[in-house]
Amino acid sequence: FFLSFFYFFLPFGGFDINVSALQADVVFLSPPWGGPEYVNLPVFDVFAMKPKCSSLLATARLAAEKSVLFMPRNSDVHQLVALAREVDHCEVEQNYLNRKLKAVTAYYGDFPRSSDEGDPQVLRRRRRRQQQ
Repeated sequence: FFLSFFYFFLPFGGFDINVSALQADVVFLSPPWGGPEYVNLPVFDVFAMKPKCSSLLATARLAAEKSVLFMPRNSDVHQLVALAREVDHCEVEQNYLNRKLKAVTAYYGDFPRSSDEGDPQVLRRRRRRQQQ
């Protein structure tokens, strides 16, 4: 089950949603980037966003252990990784289209990676998490 929230659901309470009652495998978040001005910034300050990405991710974790954050191409990668303080893993991916960087996607949580499929350490770690 894939669950996607629009940004106005979470911080403003525009809808009566009990997020903790929802059960999802992944929550996809694409918060507003502040209009077209973000393109002119050398580095997009993730921590200055409204609503706060940390609040969005914390709310998303109530519904799923895994979250995806879709952000502008000039986002500060170090800030995206810093948002992962409550999860075990963060992977940041650059999204290209026609050889041009278009966006950055940050994956929070234990997403399977194709290189991990046969790795015994990864399999043991997953089994331990499932037993907890």
